[in-house]
Amino acid sequence: SSSSSSSSSSSSSARLRRLSGETAGASGASSSDAAFASSTSIAGANTKEYLVRVPAAKIEAEMDANESFLRRHLVTLTSIGAAAYIGFYVAPIVGGGTSQSAVKLLRSDDGVFRRTGLSRLNAMISAGHATYLAPAIEESAGELLVSLASGRGEKPGRAKAEEKAEEAAEALRCLESLVAVSEEIRVGLSKRAAVMDALAAASRDRTLAKDVRERLASVREKLKRSAAK
Repeated sequence: SSSSSSSSSSSSSARLRRLSGETAGASGASSSDAAFASSTSIAGANTKEYLVRVPAAKIEAEMDANESFLRRHLVTLTSIGAAAYIGFYVAPIVGGGTSQSAVKLLRSDDGVFRRTGLSRLNAMISAGHATYLAPAIEESAGELLVSLASGRGEKPGRAKAEEKAEEAAEALRCLESLVAVSEEIRVGLSKRAAVMDALAAASRDRTLAKDVRERLASVREKLKRSAAK
Protein backbone atom coordinates (compact mmCIF):
# COMPACT_ATOMS: atom_id res chain seq x y z
CA SER A 1 0.00 0.00 0.00
CA SER A 2 2.84 2.39 0.89
CA SER A 3 4.68 1.46 -2.35
CA SER A 4 1.58 2.11 -4.49
CA SER A 5 1.05 5.47 -2.81
CA SER A 6 4.68 6.50 -3.38
CA SER A 7 4.50 5.43 -7.04
CA SER A 8 1.28 7.44 -7.44
CA SER A 9 2.96 10.44 -5.88
CA SER A 10 5.94 10.03 -8.23
CA SER A 11 3.61 9.90 -11.24
CA SER A 12 1.83 13.05 -10.09
CA SER A 13 5.14 14.83 -9.65
CA ALA A 14 6.26 13.78 -13.10
CA ARG A 15 3.01 15.01 -14.64
CA LEU A 16 3.34 18.33 -12.82
CA ARG A 17 6.90 18.73 -14.11
CA ARG A 18 5.79 17.99 -17.69
CA LEU A 19 2.91 20.46 -17.45
CA SER A 20 5.23 23.11 -16.04
CA GLY A 21 7.69 22.52 -18.87
CA GLU A 22 4.95 22.75 -21.53
CA THR A 23 3.57 25.96 -19.99
CA ALA A 24 7.03 27.52 -19.92
CA GLY A 25 7.64 26.47 -23.52
CA ALA A 26 4.34 27.94 -24.69
CA SER A 27 5.02 31.15 -22.78
CA GLY A 28 8.47 31.43 -24.29
CA ALA A 29 7.11 30.79 -27.80
CA SER A 30 4.38 33.40 -27.44
CA SER A 31 6.93 35.90 -26.07
CA SER A 32 9.17 35.17 -29.01
CA ASP A 33 6.31 35.61 -31.48
CA ALA A 34 5.28 38.90 -29.85
CA ALA A 35 8.86 40.16 -29.94
CA PHE A 36 9.12 39.19 -33.61
CA ALA A 37 5.83 40.90 -34.45
CA SER A 38 6.86 44.00 -32.55
CA SER A 39 10.29 44.16 -34.14
CA THR A 40 8.96 43.69 -37.67
CA SER A 41 5.83 45.81 -37.33
CA ILE A 42 5.27 48.48 -39.98
CA ALA A 43 2.34 50.01 -38.11
CA GLY A 44 4.50 51.89 -35.61
CA ALA A 45 5.28 51.51 -31.93
CA ASN A 46 2.21 53.35 -30.67
CA THR A 47 -0.41 51.00 -32.01
CA LYS A 48 -1.90 47.73 -30.87
CA GLU A 49 -2.23 46.49 -34.44
CA TYR A 50 0.75 44.75 -36.00
CA LEU A 51 1.28 44.36 -39.73
CA VAL A 52 3.99 41.74 -39.99
CA ARG A 53 6.09 41.53 -43.12
CA VAL A 54 6.14 38.01 -44.49
CA PRO A 55 9.01 37.26 -46.89
CA ALA A 56 7.92 36.48 -50.45
CA ALA A 57 9.90 33.23 -50.34
CA LYS A 58 7.91 32.07 -47.31
CA ILE A 59 4.62 32.97 -49.03
CA GLU A 60 5.52 30.99 -52.14
CA ALA A 61 6.80 28.06 -50.06
CA GLU A 62 3.32 27.63 -48.60
CA MET A 63 1.66 27.64 -52.04
CA ASP A 64 1.29 24.89 -54.57
CA ALA A 65 2.52 25.37 -58.15
CA ASN A 66 -0.78 26.77 -59.48
CA GLU A 67 -1.12 29.30 -56.66
CA SER A 68 2.47 30.43 -57.07
CA PHE A 69 1.99 30.83 -60.84
CA LEU A 70 -1.21 32.85 -60.30
CA ARG A 71 0.48 35.10 -57.71
CA ARG A 72 3.38 35.93 -60.01
CA HIS A 73 1.02 36.83 -62.86
CA LEU A 74 -1.19 38.96 -60.61
CA VAL A 75 1.86 40.90 -59.40
CA THR A 76 2.99 41.42 -63.01
CA LEU A 77 -0.45 42.59 -64.18
CA THR A 78 -0.79 44.93 -61.19
CA SER A 79 2.61 46.47 -61.94
CA ILE A 80 1.72 46.96 -65.61
CA GLY A 81 -1.62 48.56 -64.66
CA ALA A 82 0.03 50.94 -62.20
CA ALA A 83 2.67 51.93 -64.77
CA ALA A 84 0.01 52.58 -67.43
CA TYR A 85 -2.07 54.70 -65.02
CA ILE A 86 0.91 56.82 -63.97
CA GLY A 87 2.16 57.14 -67.54
CA PHE A 88 -1.23 58.36 -68.78
CA TYR A 89 -1.09 61.36 -66.45
CA VAL A 90 2.66 62.00 -66.41
CA ALA A 91 3.45 61.64 -70.14
CA PRO A 92 2.03 65.05 -71.15
CA ILE A 93 4.25 66.74 -68.54
CA VAL A 94 7.53 65.02 -69.36
CA GLY A 95 6.86 64.75 -73.09
CA GLY A 96 8.21 67.07 -75.73
CA GLY A 97 7.20 70.72 -75.76
CA THR A 98 4.59 70.23 -78.46
CA SER A 99 1.45 72.26 -78.91
CA GLN A 100 -0.66 69.12 -78.54
CA SER A 101 0.74 68.33 -75.10
CA ALA A 102 0.29 71.96 -73.98
CA VAL A 103 -3.35 71.96 -75.04
CA LYS A 104 -3.95 68.58 -73.43
CA LEU A 105 -2.66 69.97 -70.15
CA LEU A 106 -4.88 73.05 -70.49
CA ARG A 107 -7.91 70.74 -70.76
CA SER A 108 -7.10 69.02 -67.46
CA ASP A 109 -9.39 69.29 -64.43
CA ASP A 110 -6.29 69.59 -62.25
CA GLY A 111 -4.96 73.10 -61.60
CA VAL A 112 -1.34 71.95 -61.47
CA PHE A 113 -1.60 70.41 -64.93
CA ARG A 114 -3.29 73.51 -66.35
CA ARG A 115 -0.56 75.78 -64.99
CA THR A 116 2.02 73.46 -66.53
CA GLY A 117 0.17 73.77 -69.85
CA LEU A 118 0.20 77.57 -69.59
CA SER A 119 3.92 77.53 -68.85
CA ARG A 120 4.60 75.29 -71.83
CA LEU A 121 2.47 77.40 -74.16
CA ASN A 122 4.22 80.56 -72.93
CA ALA A 123 7.57 78.97 -73.75
CA MET A 124 6.38 78.26 -77.29
CA ILE A 125 5.03 81.82 -77.65
CA SER A 126 8.37 83.21 -76.46
CA ALA A 127 10.06 81.33 -79.31
CA GLY A 128 7.86 83.41 -81.64
CA HIS A 129 7.40 80.78 -84.35
CA ALA A 130 3.86 80.89 -85.73
CA THR A 131 4.42 77.53 -87.43
CA TYR A 132 4.70 75.81 -84.05
CA LEU A 133 1.67 77.64 -82.63
CA ALA A 134 -0.72 76.98 -85.51
CA PRO A 135 -1.42 73.40 -84.37
CA ALA A 136 -2.22 74.70 -80.88
CA ILE A 137 -4.82 77.06 -82.36
CA GLU A 138 -6.31 74.17 -84.32
CA GLU A 139 -6.48 72.20 -81.05
CA SER A 140 -8.60 75.00 -79.47
CA ALA A 141 -5.87 76.73 -77.49
CA GLY A 142 -7.60 80.09 -78.03
CA GLU A 143 -10.93 78.89 -76.65
CA LEU A 144 -9.23 77.33 -73.65
CA LEU A 145 -7.26 80.48 -72.86
CA VAL A 146 -10.40 82.64 -73.00
CA SER A 147 -12.20 80.17 -70.73
CA LEU A 148 -9.37 80.16 -68.20
CA ALA A 149 -8.91 83.94 -68.38
CA SER A 150 -12.59 84.43 -67.55
CA GLY A 151 -12.34 82.06 -64.59
CA ARG A 152 -14.33 79.19 -66.06
CA GLY A 153 -11.56 76.59 -66.01
CA GLU A 154 -12.20 75.17 -62.54
CA LYS A 155 -15.12 73.28 -61.09
CA PRO A 156 -16.69 75.09 -58.09
CA GLY A 157 -15.07 74.39 -54.74
CA ARG A 158 -12.02 72.60 -56.07
CA ALA A 159 -9.48 75.40 -55.97
CA LYS A 160 -8.61 78.21 -53.63
CA ALA A 161 -9.76 81.63 -54.78
CA GLU A 162 -6.25 83.08 -54.96
CA GLU A 163 -4.94 80.17 -57.03
CA LYS A 164 -7.86 80.50 -59.43
CA ALA A 165 -7.24 84.24 -59.77
CA GLU A 166 -3.53 83.68 -60.49
CA GLU A 167 -4.38 81.08 -63.11
CA ALA A 168 -6.89 83.42 -64.79
CA ALA A 169 -4.35 86.27 -64.84
CA GLU A 170 -1.67 84.00 -66.33
CA ALA A 171 -4.11 82.73 -68.99
CA LEU A 172 -5.01 86.30 -69.97
CA ARG A 173 -1.33 87.26 -70.30
CA CYS A 174 -0.75 84.14 -72.38
CA LEU A 175 -3.69 85.00 -74.65
CA GLU A 176 -2.41 88.56 -75.19
CA SER A 177 1.08 87.23 -75.95
CA LEU A 178 -0.34 84.71 -78.41
CA VAL A 179 -2.27 87.43 -80.28
CA ALA A 180 0.88 89.58 -80.44
CA VAL A 181 3.02 86.88 -82.11
CA SER A 182 2.06 87.54 -85.72
CA GLU A 183 -0.66 88.47 -88.17
CA GLU A 184 -0.91 84.84 -89.19
CA ILE A 185 -1.83 83.85 -85.62
CA ARG A 186 -4.40 86.65 -85.34
CA VAL A 187 -6.05 85.62 -88.59
CA GLY A 188 -6.13 82.00 -87.49
CA LEU A 189 -7.81 82.92 -84.20
CA SER A 190 -10.28 85.30 -85.85
CA LYS A 191 -11.50 82.50 -88.11
CA ARG A 192 -12.58 80.45 -85.10
CA ALA A 193 -16.15 81.46 -84.28
CA ALA A 194 -15.93 79.87 -80.83
CA VAL A 195 -13.02 82.15 -79.91
CA MET A 196 -14.78 85.30 -81.07
CA ASP A 197 -18.05 84.34 -79.35
CA ALA A 198 -16.24 83.51 -76.10
CA LEU A 199 -14.37 86.83 -76.19
CA ALA A 200 -17.60 88.75 -76.85
CA ALA A 201 -19.38 87.02 -73.94
CA ALA A 202 -16.45 87.44 -71.53
CA SER A 203 -15.99 91.15 -72.37
CA ARG A 204 -19.64 91.73 -71.35
CA ASP A 205 -19.51 89.55 -68.23
CA ARG A 206 -20.10 91.90 -65.28
CA THR A 207 -18.84 89.29 -62.82
CA LEU A 208 -15.32 89.88 -64.17
CA ALA A 209 -13.17 92.82 -63.12
CA LYS A 210 -13.40 95.87 -65.37
CA ASP A 211 -9.75 95.73 -66.48
CA VAL A 212 -10.15 92.03 -67.40
CA ARG A 213 -13.22 92.81 -69.52
CA GLU A 214 -11.39 95.65 -71.24
CA ARG A 215 -8.34 93.52 -72.01
CA LEU A 216 -10.51 90.74 -73.44
CA ALA A 217 -12.40 93.31 -75.53
CA SER A 218 -9.08 94.67 -76.80
CA VAL A 219 -8.00 91.18 -77.87
CA ARG A 220 -11.29 90.75 -79.73
CA GLU A 221 -10.87 94.08 -81.53
CA LYS A 222 -7.38 93.11 -82.70
CA LEU A 223 -8.72 89.85 -84.08
CA LYS A 224 -11.59 91.63 -85.82
CA ARG A 225 -9.16 94.06 -87.49
CA SER A 226 -7.01 91.16 -88.69
CA ALA A 227 -10.07 89.37 -90.08
CA ALA A 228 -11.11 92.53 -91.99
CA LYS A 229 -7.78 92.85 -93.82
